[in-house]
Formats: sequence, structure tokens, C-alpha cells
Amino acid sequence: MKVGNRYLIAGAALIVLSAVVTVTLPALAYAMLDANTSGGQEYLVAVELGVRVLENIAAPLGTALLAVGLILNRPAPRCPPDPDRTPRETG
Repeated sequence: MKVGNRYLIAGAALIVLSAVVTVTLPALAYAMLDANTSGGQEYLVAVELGVRVLENIAAPLGTALLAVGLILNRPAPRCPPDPDRTPRETG
């Protein structure tokens, strides 16, 4: 597997993982923790802080990895032949 493909896969996976965690983790935390107690509120604040940090780091990092993968996978440009240059004669 080419190095660029690895970056593409890692970037896309990081973006998807960030989106899934951002959507599901707060809902799971609210379902599992009691928001009416002070201890539950403290845990919910910690979960929200963790999700926000992850959201602000993982998605941009995934986008950067995806861009690196695209750049590494682009084909090399082909230069047109120079009309002033004559081919070498063999023989």
C-alpha cells in the first residue's frame, strides 16, 4: 500500500471517528449519569470538556491527513516534448 493511501485512510477514519464521538458520547453520558446530583453534573462537565477538546483537535487533524494523502497520491505532471530539441541518433 502506498504511503498516500495510508494518510487518506487515517484522515477519513479520524474525521468519521470525531463525528461519531461528538454526537454519541454526550448522549451516552446523559443517559448513564444522573444530572440531578452534583457528582453527576461534575462528570457531565468533564465529558463535555473532553468532547470539545476532541472535536477541536481530531477533525482538523483528520482533514490535514486527508489533504496530505491527496497530495501524495496525485500523479506527476507530464512535460510536453520540447519541439526545439531533436532526438539523438543511434547507430
